Amino acid sequence: SHDLSTCLSIVRTEYIKLVSDGSDNVKICLPEQYPGHFIHGPIISVHIFKDYSIELIDNIFTNELYKLHDDSEDTNVGIVFDRISDTTKDILKDVISKGRKDTTVLCHCFSSFSAEWPAIVAVMGVDVVGKKEYDLMRLYLMASRARVRCSILIVPEEGLLLDEYPFILDLIKKLEPHSDVMYHSNDLVAN
Repeated sequence: SHDLSTCLSIVRTEYIKLVSDGSDNVKICLPEQYPGHFIHGPIISVHIFKDYSIELIDNIFTNELYKLHDDSEDTNVGIVFDRISDTTKDILKDVISKGRKDTTVLCHCFSSFSAEWPAIVAVMGVDVVGKKEYDLMRLYLMASRARVRCSILIVPEEGLLLDEYPFILDLIKKLEPHSDVMYHSNDLVAN
């Protein structure tokens, strides 16, 4: 969709700023999204977890997965993840096992290079030692697996606050005009 294309272009532009070495590597790894070529589709949902909360992750993931599965048809949904804790991965597996597991695929982002689904939930873990260019590359890879609908969950490492990772917060501000960004914490759920 147009909104997904716009968000991918923003992530790609930020990546190029970090690694601009004049090579064709960026063009190969992160293909350019051309404007005007895409129809307007559903807006992307981006859930930002300001702190680590098992209950919130379970609740938001369950709701997003339910929204992406269309009861009138067998919508395939890809759950693409990277750098998440075993606890978070167990939450994803548990929610999938209770729902429509026959039309839901769980895979690591680097196992999804040639995969695509009508809808995806990207679950991206962040930590303070992460490299910015790596974070941008994997966010681009995960979101680009979606053909129509996309939900992104950005989860800090257990015991950390997302405020300790300002690069991601700055990127999300650039995505806000083109996506539905929601901030969540143990104390407060706010848009």
